[in-house]
Amino acid sequence: MIRWSILLSLVASPVLASQSKVHGSLAIVDSHHFQGMDQSQGRTSAMASVEYRPVDGIGVGVWVGEHRLPQGFGNSIEVDYFVRLSRQLSFNQRIDTSLWRYTFVESSFDDYEWTQWLLSYHRDERLSLTLGASDNLLRSNKLTTFVEGTIRQSYGRVIGSLSLGRNNLSGTNFESFEYAEFRIAVHWGDFHAFADYTATNGVDGRIERLAHEGPSLGISYAF
Repeated sequence: MIRWSILLSLVASPVLASQSKVHGSLAIVDSHHFQGMDQSQGRTSAMASVEYRPVDGIGVGVWVGEHRLPQGFGNSIEVDYFVRLSRQLSFNQRIDTSLWRYTFVESSFDDYEWTQWLLSYHRDERLSLTLGASDNLLRSNKLTTFVEGTIRQSYGRVIGSLSLGRNNLSGTNFESFEYAEFRIAVHWGDFHAFADYTATNGVDGRIERLAHEGPSLGISYAF
């Protein structure tokens, strides 16, 4: 799932969001995935976000969390900034485009800072499709592409979702790969407990450093 929508693999699903313009979250997970890539190397991570998000118009936000590089290369606090332009197409459809800048507090991570542009379509908060282009992902100094589709279904306090995606990493030190992420979430007011399972296609050689297949548990507070 992805940090941007918002964010929100780790925070609240849009279907749970209030109608206010300011949204935020605090979350802790025992394994953090982002666009199919393992960001915590299978370890517990905490994160927070805040966003100004009008129904139509320009919104801005920031996401903060811990990021661990594979094979013991270190860890740093990640601080991501973004600006988003949203447009309501009809009562149940909207489109938005956003520009993200992913940064790190530790100077030794400067080479890993990267930029991503995303274009997303949402229908009934049950279906979304996102296309993206990234510059310098994984310190590649190259332009890479990304696509992800998500379906969601709610049953009272329970929400299930399935995301299918592909990271095209051709020309980098990593192989392109596909992934599937399944989530079950239960909410009580502003609190949410969730369980994820991630599976990645072609986890071998260089790609195994990016992907950690298996379950993940987490809890978040969203407003």
